[in-house]
This record gives sequence, structure tokens and C-alpha cells, in this order.
Amino acid sequence: MKKKLLYQIWIPLIISMILIGWAFYFFMRSMSGEPTLLSQWSDISLIYLLLPIIGFSLILLVITFAAIYFINHIGIKAKTGLQTTQKITGQLKEKTSRSGIKIIHFFSGPAAWLKTFQGVNKDE
Repeated sequence: MKKKLLYQIWIPLIISMILIGWAFYFFMRSMSGEPTLLSQWSDISLIYLLLPIIGFSLILLVITFAAIYFINHIGIKAKTGLQTTQKITGQLKEKTSRSGIKIIHFFSGPAAWLKTFQGVNKDE
């Protein structure tokens, strides 16, 4: 159990902390120094290039939330519809079984009628 805990939780946690720390150090190191006019324009152009990506990601986020909402709403409606269908099919099952029994009794003849209606079983 302790080996699983070590391999599944602690090692990935430590590795990810090292990677995040390295990335933080790298970005802070790259930002130090005097900004030149060329680097400022490159930052502005980078923002202009990233605007469509940011916009599309926000649109995809809205679409994802809408899909989650509608799938949940459809699930609730489907559950209600299936409960109604189950109720109706249960009623149909009862009606058809009663009708089937009546038809069997009708076509089985007077001997079966006597057994059914008088409660007499001649086989016993």
C-alpha cells in the first residue's frame, strides 16, 4: 500500500513541483533586464496573435457548458419519459394477459369453464 502511495501520488507530485519551479525560474529569468522597443513590439504582436486563440477557447468553453447543461436536461426528460413508458407498458401487459386468459377460457370449452368458475379440479 505504501509503495502504491509513493508511486501514484508522491513521485508525480514531486516531479510536477520541480517542473513548475523550473518553469517559474525560467520565466522570471527571461523577464529580467531592460525592455527594448523591439521586445515591446514583439509582446504586442504576440497578444494580437493570441487573441483569436483566446476567443475560440472561450467559445469552446461556453459550448462545453451548454452541452453539459443540455445533456443533463435531456437525461432528466428521458428519465421522466421512460417512467411514463414503463407505466403504460405495465398497464398494457395487464390488459393483454387478462384478455388472453379470457380468450383461452372461451375457446377451451365448457369443461374448462366449470373448472374455472366452480373451483372444481377433476384431475385431483
